[in-house]
Amino acid sequence: MTQTVSVSADAAAIDVGTASYNLSGWLGGYSTQDGRADVVATFLYASSASVGSAQIGPVTAADRGYVLEFLQRSAVGTIPADTRSVRVDVNFTWTVGRRPTAMRRTCR
Repeated sequence: MTQTVSVSADAAAIDVGTASYNLSGWLGGYSTQDGRADVVATFLYASSASVGSAQIGPVTAADRGYVLEFLQRSAVGTIPADTRSVRVDVNFTWTVGRRPTAMRRTCR
């Protein structure tokens, strides 16, 4: 799942290093299954080439104590100079176990 957002209107603050980001979310999973999600923010030049990135997650089954739980994760920092847009990708990885019924329906 991807979304790209223009930050061109804030170019002056970004280029002098006074614009910051706060990437945060609740990530988790089910029981002993090690399926996971992570969120990556990629900072892009006007040409769409990457100038840097930030990531939260993944949260593993061990992180959750092998129970159904969501844990808050965050990353903060300064938006790299010359950033003109930010692409946010939410990545889902299935690693162990069988897909729950609801997921089977949505992933076909």
